[in-house]
Amino acid sequence: MLEDKTASVQNSPIRSSPLSRRIHDYETDSPIRGTPPPEGGVRHRRRSSEKSTPRARGSSRSRTRAKEEVEISPTAQIYKNLLILEEALRQQNAQQSKLKAKYTIFLVSMLFVLLLTFYVSFVDGGGGGGGGPSYWRFSCQVVGSIDFLTLVLYYLSGEYNRTITRPRKFLTYTNKGIRRMNIRLVKVRVKRVDRLLDMVKMCLLFPTIVLKTQCQYVLVVFPRFGLVIKLRNWLLEFEAKLQSSSGGGVDGVKVILNPRVFSTGTREQWELYRNEFWNKETIRRRRAIQRKQE
Repeated sequence: MLEDKTASVQNSPIRSSPLSRRIHDYETDSPIRGTPPPEGGVRHRRRSSEKSTPRARGSSRSRTRAKEEVEISPTAQIYKNLLILEEALRQQNAQQSKLKAKYTIFLVSMLFVLLLTFYVSFVDGGGGGGGGPSYWRFSCQVVGSIDFLTLVLYYLSGEYNRTITRPRKFLTYTNKGIRRMNIRLVKVRVKRVDRLLDMVKMCLLFPTIVLKTQCQYVLVVFPRFGLVIKLRNWLLEFEAKLQSSSGGGVDGVKVILNPRVFSTGTREQWELYRNEFWNKETIRRRRAIQRKQE
């Protein structure tokens, strides 16, 4: 049943992404391994007298990799595709959230300018001199008219629907599309403590980068200063930890299986597979950041 529900995920073009290659490398160490070899099978060792050429070793390694790919169980393959789909949906959700935040700020700013110019033009009577309207009031009327026309065109052109309404209903539209696969996309509930820790990390990140830069300048003048070298190495590790989120890789949204279709064991196995992958992926990213900064 699980194979049929995720057939469209296996044919998805996002399988060639870098994440899919890392997931494939992770599969050999995952809790859901490939099928065991048949009982009674005998592996014949190569005789020591046979010559091992580089071409033969290369073909042997390619056959070994092909055999590992064949031995991947269907369940592990489906979980891999679900991870790729989840990461793609997470990136789309992040893009939609940024788009909504940017245009929400734009809309609020335009409304604030419109209210301010309306107040100066029609409510505030202490404008310029005696009879007619002052230049300031006339300028506010022009700005208010342009602002109002911009807001009207912004709404009538459909940009309001594209930049604010659709990103707000991203989960609803996505769940309608993946309903036939018996999976759902839900928001990850972040605890207040984790949210506070993320804010503290953001506050500590800039001083850490500044202090690390100062240590690098000192090492240019004194390249064998042991205390500064230890401090720089510790700052590199600390910066990598600060740049990693508290939720690992499961940020924003995640994919869950439909409890009406899948058993509790299958759902727990999927959660275990995803958590172990993102734990290893977080460690790999920290090491990559450290190697890049060194």
